[in-house]
Amino acid sequence: ATPESRPIHRSVDVTRADLRSAVFEFLQVLRNPTVDAKKPGKRLYDLVIAPVAKELAQLQTVAILYAPDDALRYVPLSAFYDGDQWLIEKFRVSNWTDSSRVNLSASMAGDLKVIGGAYTVAGHSFTVGAETFSFSGLPFAGKEMETIGELDPDTLSFPGDNFVFGDLYQERQDFNVIHLATHAAIVVGQPSDSFILFGDGKRVSIQDIRTLNFDLDLAVLSACETAVSGNTGNGVEVLGLGYAMQQSGVRSTIASLWSVSDGGTHALMSEFYTQLEAGKSKSEALQIAQQMMIENDQHSIESANRGLSLPTDVTTRLSHPFYWAPFIVIGSGL
Repeated sequence: ATPESRPIHRSVDVTRADLRSAVFEFLQVLRNPTVDAKKPGKRLYDLVIAPVAKELAQLQTVAILYAPDDALRYVPLSAFYDGDQWLIEKFRVSNWTDSSRVNLSASMAGDLKVIGGAYTVAGHSFTVGAETFSFSGLPFAGKEMETIGELDPDTLSFPGDNFVFGDLYQERQDFNVIHLATHAAIVVGQPSDSFILFGDGKRVSIQDIRTLNFDLDLAVLSACETAVSGNTGNGVEVLGLGYAMQQSGVRSTIASLWSVSDGGTHALMSEFYTQLEAGKSKSEALQIAQQMMIENDQHSIESANRGLSLPTDVTTRLSHPFYWAPFIVIGSGL
């Protein structure tokens, strides 16, 4: 569906089983930075984007609002590969939801004002449902919040043991962005128990989030697997924590589709906030940050990392979608 023309329909000759096979092959490769992701990314591009690529070019498209179904929810459209470029090098992408419709004309309100916290303390372990979770501290998460604070001196940060949900929620009224540099997980079979972890070891579930009132422009869940778990089915769990945030009054959410690199994420998030501060939209700011990683511009990455050094095996692979593609915008992206 385009702004100024009739809807475009294309049929692709592929079975459901073959499509799901292509998705899960791609997902497996995306989670392994030592394996080339271009070939399976091209296969999905040919199935999903190629049939309308001509029209996208003719319409001079710059942004795609994407509403995937079934297994396609597990993989980011940004990492589809056309044989020459990743899709994010041509289009900014937002995952469309029912809640997005009412916010289509709403953009960031005023100056960037961030409240957030980081999970930097010793790990916590506990069991939820049939699953046991064990989390370690995220060394770069604290630096992530410090970097945001350098960009926006009005940032209110709750580090380490002070990263307590009740305190953060109570102070939220004067801010338009919440940044949670912490772990989160989807509990398979009991999605309402899926949670975000805080520095005191307590967790806030999807069920809890839905009852809250945030009234924020953006929530950034800079964490491990905030959108999906390691178990896969029909993709409904991708709605997860990001959609729950929308239901609580957050107009757009950034979440991750697989367990992310702590150090690599710091560079990406730093550039993302730099672009937000410069007035870019949420989806465009993320696109620019992802393009920086794809180009593996070490000068820009070092600048984004504020002098922090990354392991050599990370710096040489930052162009792989494992590092830049897990983060998706849920909502309009404006």
